[in-house]
Amino acid sequence: MKRIKKGDIVIVRSGNDKGRQGKVMRIFPKKNKALVENVAILKKYVKANAQQNITGGIVPQESPIALSKLSLYNPETQKRDKVVIKIGENNKKIRYFHSNNKKIELN
Repeated sequence: MKRIKKGDIVIVRSGNDKGRQGKVMRIFPKKNKALVENVAILKKYVKANAQQNITGGIVPQESPIALSKLSLYNPETQKRDKVVIKIGENNKKIRYFHSNNKKIELN
């Protein structure tokens, strides 16, 4: 089971975007990276194409960031927190926050 899933709110632990938080839009498990909203913004230069009604220019775009640089955001403590995975009833894996042992709910 993954510690960070699509829809989680995360905080960046290191790098240029340290301290920023955003919602996970997509996970790339083979590359061990995630696409986070409003984090690691790059500028992509787009060429105009009249046939597809695309106007040219500079478009801001998110780039994937390593999962090791991300921590889950705990809304109760309003800080980043570690994730603990425990086995619940019916042998299902459940994610909990390490600091206050609360179950993690997707937003």
